[in-house]
Amino acid sequence: MKVVLVRYILLVKIDLKRREMYNKAKLYTLTHPRVITCSQELDTLLNKYHVLIFQDKYDHLYKSSFYLAPSKTEEAS
Repeated sequence: MKVVLVRYILLVKIDLKRREMYNKAKLYTLTHPRVITCSQELDTLLNKYHVLIFQDKYDHLYKSSFYLAPSKTEEAS
């Protein structure tokens, strides 16, 4: 449930940042430092969302019966 909430919050932040960037791009040029900074902030949010999505998918793989974690005795040897 926590992952779903974090995902939703990130999506809202992404949408708000995208709108902010669009509005700044209308006021300034696409290469203006304020637009570029906003774009970089949007990239950071998108990267966080991407990591969250793939982490959730891979967690399901690791928890499946196909993944066998090494036992403590195997790690010691």
